[in-house]
Amino acid sequence: MTKAPGKLQELRRRIYRKAKSEKTHRFWGLFVHITNIETLEEAYRIAKGNGGAPGIDGQSFSDIESAGRAAFLAAVREDLVTGRYEPMPNRPVEIPKGNGKFRTLQIPCIRDRVVQGASHTGTALDYLIGTYVRSPQRLSACIGILLDAGGVTKYKAPGVLEILRGLRDGLAEQLDADPALVSQRSSELDCGSTGARRLTLQGATLLHVAAEYGNLEAALLLLDRGADVDARATVDETGVGGQTPIFHAVTQFGDRGLAVAELLIERGADLSIRARLPGHYEQPDEIVECTPLGYALRFLGNQVKTLALLRERGAVV
Repeated sequence: MTKAPGKLQELRRRIYRKAKSEKTHRFWGLFVHITNIETLEEAYRIAKGNGGAPGIDGQSFSDIESAGRAAFLAAVREDLVTGRYEPMPNRPVEIPKGNGKFRTLQIPCIRDRVVQGASHTGTALDYLIGTYVRSPQRLSACIGILLDAGGVTKYKAPGVLEILRGLRDGLAEQLDADPALVSQRSSELDCGSTGARRLTLQGATLLHVAAEYGNLEAALLLLDRGADVDARATVDETGVGGQTPIFHAVTQFGDRGLAVAELLIERGADLSIRARLPGHYEQPDEIVECTPLGYALRFLGNQVKTLALLRERGAVV
C-alpha cells in the first residue's frame, strides 16, 4: 500500500493529537497546509487511484497527464491562494437500480476531487469504515452503496469487507480459497477505534475485526475454521499491542459486543491476559497495561451486561 509523504503523515498526526487533546482548539492555519503542493499531489494521487469518469468539464486523468500534471496542480493551487477557485457543478449520471427506477449519481470534476481530497486525503469508504459506526445493518448498507458507485478503500485485506458487510458466505469463500487467512494479521487496518478508546485494529486478525464490529456469525465461522481465540495482535516497536479479540468485544458502547464476548468466553478466551494498549482519546500519550476487564472499566459506556459477564466468569483487573 502506498503511503502519504512523511511530512504529510506527520502533519496529520499533529492535527489529530491536537484535536483530541484540546477539543476546543480552533485551527487557523489549515488553509496554508491544504494549498501546499505536496498535499495537492497526494490528493491527486488518491483521486487518480480511485479512477472515475470525467466531470462536467469533460477533463479526464489522461488529458491531465498529457498536458502536464505539474501544470494542472499549479493552476489549482493558484486559484486557491488567489481566491478565484469555485467548484464546478457535478455531472449527473442515471444509474439503473434494477427495479425499473434510476438513482442519480453526481460526478465532480477532477479539479474539485483534488481540492476535496486535499482537505480529507482518503476515500469516502475509508472515512465511513474509519469512523465509529457499530450498527451492522447501516454500515453494510452504506458500504454497499459506495461500492456500487465505484468506491474503493484501503481497508481491502481479504475477508475484511466481507465481515464489515455481514457477508458470511463471502467470508467462507475467502477462507476456502486460503485457509491461512484465519491467522493472518493486517498491518494496514488503522481503523476500529471507538468513541473513547484509541486502540485500533492495526496488526489484528479477522477474529479481532469480527469482535470489534460485533459480527457474531463471522466470529463463529472463523473459530470453527480454526482461528485462535487468544490470538494476539502485533506488538509494535514500543511494546504496545498484543491484545486478543476479547479486548475489542468488551469495550463496545451499550453492550454491542456482548454476543461476541459470550462466544469468545465460551470458546475459552483467557480473561487473565494482559496487554499494553493505547488509552483514552483525551490522553493521547497514555499507555495502559491491563486485562480485558481492566480495559473495559476504563471506557464505561453502558456495557453493564458485558461487565457483569466478565465478573461472573472470574475476570480480574
